[in-house]
Amino acid sequence: MKTILIPTDFSETANNAARYGVDFACSVKAEKIILYNAYATPIATEMTWALLESEEMQQASEAGLLCIKMLLQPFCNSTINITTMASFGYFGQSINDVAADVDADIIIMGITGDGGFGQVIFGSNALTAVHHTKLPLLIVPPRAAWQPIEKIVWACDYQNLKETTPLHSIDEILNLTHAQLHVLHNEKNYQNFDPETLRASSHINGFFKNRTFGISNVGGQSLSETVNKYVFDKGIDWLIVVPHNHSWLSGLFSKDHTKELAFHTHIPMLCLQQ
Repeated sequence: MKTILIPTDFSETANNAARYGVDFACSVKAEKIILYNAYATPIATEMTWALLESEEMQQASEAGLLCIKMLLQPFCNSTINITTMASFGYFGQSINDVAADVDADIIIMGITGDGGFGQVIFGSNALTAVHHTKLPLLIVPPRAAWQPIEKIVWACDYQNLKETTPLHSIDEILNLTHAQLHVLHNEKNYQNFDPETLRASSHINGFFKNRTFGISNVGGQSLSETVNKYVFDKGIDWLIVVPHNHSWLSGLFSKDHTKELAFHTHIPMLCLQQ
């Protein structure tokens, strides 16, 4: 993992996510961090006024990025290069283009606001980013502080696992962090025999046969409560989810569930794409 893209809106939560991103970059020996801010010009009745606002917003954006860079630089290894990037537009709409331009390997961003996931630092467009970005996306809660990543739980639904789950991406994360993997499956009637569950468990065991990991099949009415309890009981450092085409995870990305996960577990959530 060489390049880390860290979007910011200059809030305290964004600053915390950036600091977390720097510590993560140091731990995985990354080479470059790109601090990114997207700015948009309000609708104006005259073109000259719109251009003037655009120039002022760009200057403010660039100045803000430079300030954050200076604050983060002392915490960086000398081998990590921090650069800044400001562009006109909305982050949620241009996430893939920006990531491609800088050849990013992962995106790290913050989450804040009483409205839960719908109030991610870049507004509602960030929810679109979760579902459409092609890169791993690490969401850092407001009070999350860096610590070595020793335990990762993957919330797994078992549905079409071979076709929809990027096991190789999970394996790469484990190689980078040297963390222990926990696989958590929540199902109300988990004690009933289900051939799909058996096949999925067998596939996971086969893929990770050279690792020490554990699979927990639990029954609970609430996905978020089940995950929160497991995180607390096991001392988990990261949560992994795969949002695409996983109906079991749809509740995880609802306003209430994600608010609970983000503001009560206080651990980063890594979204991986198929």
